[in-house]
Amino acid sequence: MTDLSVLEKLRQPQGLGLPPVAPRPAACQSAPIHVSWARHLDEVRAAQRLRYQVFALEMGARLPQTLPGHDIDLFDDFCEHLLVRDAASEQVIGTYRVLTPTQAQRVGGFYSETEFDLTRLRLLREQMVELGRSCVHPEHRHGGVILALWSALGEFMTRNRLHTMIGCASIPMTPESGGGHAAASIWQQLSPSTWLRSSFMCARACRCRSSASIPPWSSNRRRSSKAICAWAPRCWARRPGTRTSTPPTCR
Repeated sequence: MTDLSVLEKLRQPQGLGLPPVAPRPAACQSAPIHVSWARHLDEVRAAQRLRYQVFALEMGARLPQTLPGHDIDLFDDFCEHLLVRDAASEQVIGTYRVLTPTQAQRVGGFYSETEFDLTRLRLLREQMVELGRSCVHPEHRHGGVILALWSALGEFMTRNRLHTMIGCASIPMTPESGGGHAAASIWQQLSPSTWLRSSFMCARACRCRSSASIPPWSSNRRRSSKAICAWAPRCWARRPGTRTSTPPTCR
C-alpha cells in the first residue's frame, strides 16, 4: 500500500494560495455530523467497512475478500476518501472516494474504464475527477448526509479548479430490492420521449458506451448502455450542523 506519510505530504496546498475552510459550528436542530478527508489508514479502513456493510451485506454484491469485512480494490490507495461522521459516536456514516486526474494516470486509468469506453472524454481528462463507492449508513438516509458529502465535493472541485465529474452507479436487481423496478424506472425516465433525457443526458459527443454486458463482480447488476456526464456546480448548500475540514489539494 502507498505510504500514508507520502500521501499526507502530497495533500498539502501547492501554490494555489487558497485559505483553509474554517469548520462550521454544530447546530442542534438534528443529529450533528461533521465531514473530513481521510488522512490515515484507519480512517480509510472505516470507510471500507461501511462500503462492505452496504454493498456486500445489504445489497448482495460479490466483493474480493482482500480483508474480511472490508471493500477494498486497487484504486483505493490512489483516491482521496471523503467521510461523514456522526458527531456523537464518531462512526463513519457516509463516504465517497475521489480519483483525481494525476492519480488516475498513476494507477493506469479510471475505475469507470473497467466498465465503459471513455475514449470520447479524452479532451476532458485534465480537469476530470472520478467519484465512486458512495454509500450512506441505512440509519442515516435522510438526505442530510448526502448533502454534506456533495457540499464537500463542491469545495474540492472549486479549490482544485476541476470542471467535470464522472462515475459509475450500480442499480440493484435482486428480488429483495424489487427485482429491477428501479432500473426499469430510470431507463423509462431517460427514454428519448421524456424531458429528463434532454435535461440530464450529456452531449452525444461525450456519451460513453459499455465495454461489456455484465459487470465481473456481480451477476445481479447491469450496466447502463450510456454514461451521463455531469458538470460540477459552482455553488453548493451546506447542511446546518455540519463541520467540514479543508479540502485536500489535487496531486
